Amino acid sequence: MRTGSRVFGGDPFNTGTGGFLPGRSARVDSSGTAVPTPWKRTSTGAPAQTQLCGAPSLHSVPGVRPNRRVPVSFAVAVLIAGGAGARADEVPAAVPIAFAAASPAPTQAASPEASTPVPVPPAAAPPAPQRTSLGRDLDVRVHGQFFMGAAADERDGWTRQLGLDQARIEVEARFGAARTVIEADLASNEPIKDAYLRLDGPFATRLTAGRFKAPFSARQLTSSWRLPLVDRGLVDSYVVDRNAIGGRRLGATGAVRPFDGRAEIEAGVFSSDPSDSTGGAADDVAARASIRPWKAIEIGTSAYRASAAGGARRQAGAAHLRLAGWGVEAELEGMAGRLVEGPFVAATALAMVTVKLLEGRLRVAPVAAAELLELREGARARGEGVIGGAVISWLDGLKLKLQWERARRPGDEGPRNAVAVELATRF
Repeated sequence: MRTGSRVFGGDPFNTGTGGFLPGRSARVDSSGTAVPTPWKRTSTGAPAQTQLCGAPSLHSVPGVRPNRRVPVSFAVAVLIAGGAGARADEVPAAVPIAFAAASPAPTQAASPEASTPVPVPPAAAPPAPQRTSLGRDLDVRVHGQFFMGAAADERDGWTRQLGLDQARIEVEARFGAARTVIEADLASNEPIKDAYLRLDGPFATRLTAGRFKAPFSARQLTSSWRLPLVDRGLVDSYVVDRNAIGGRRLGATGAVRPFDGRAEIEAGVFSSDPSDSTGGAADDVAARASIRPWKAIEIGTSAYRASAAGGARRQAGAAHLRLAGWGVEAELEGMAGRLVEGPFVAATALAMVTVKLLEGRLRVAPVAAAELLELREGARARGEGVIGGAVISWLDGLKLKLQWERARRPGDEGPRNAVAVELATRF
């Protein structure tokens, strides 16, 4: 009976220094020498599957069926007992190698230092804003507004005019209680419109110096953006533009604004109009006072005296009432004084109702206005006019003004018509 057997073993590292290749089997002949046997192939041509971890299988061992896998301990016991006659310096040496390959690597216990959580440093705070030695931030902003207009007037034979009415760039700087403004109009013959310094002091006081609007006439002090008309009308044109009462001048004012600005008193001195030929000191004075007893109502008065130290020939006083609330804006202003042509009286009225559409993004505001101007002595003249139109606004940066006017200005033989449209934008 055949006494040879096959064992699994080999050199797991394939070093060639002893043993057999992994998965190879050996047959022990009668002389006690282990002889390698060829690979056993399966039906698919792949090497026969072996037991996990290099475990040997016995073949032709007495008392064991061929091709029957047995535990490793039984195979080792049979080999050591010499039942197959194998030499102890070769075959048994292959078995510990198989066991070494099968035994898992010992796990190392985690040290207490490794299990201790590493503290995470807190996030760094954002850097503080740059501040000056006085502890105040300097805030500089740039604004701009552009007005493109088209107009036609019956007095000029309905000649159509198209042009850039305004192209203003404003640089505003705030430093604590101080504010400086420089505004230039690139579409005007006088590019510098405003250039002043304003300082808010204690006890609701305010000082302003530079070139800015004198505190006279509510309509004159209304900005072009807020004004619902294409122009300020015949009264402003005759009193302010033609007779140089109010408007932008070089000067300085002081103001008190108690009750969180709901009341204001302002007065100042301004340079006279260069075309004034009355002589004397070229100084004008202006003053204004207003109060808002309720948030939607403002009552005010203003006065302007030109060339006060040189025998003034031009002066005017005005009073106004303004209502703004519940989508309605209305303004009444009366004016009286003396111009170069003699005493005058004037009045203006304006009303506007705003309708909001598309969740307030689109606003449509019909506008109606009326004006009256009368010169009572000397060159007697009378002017009056009515205005109708609308303002269409998209958000707060785009406006379209439509205006129709029928007016008789001082010197006209009768009323004349005029139409105008203006597109305005700002940033």
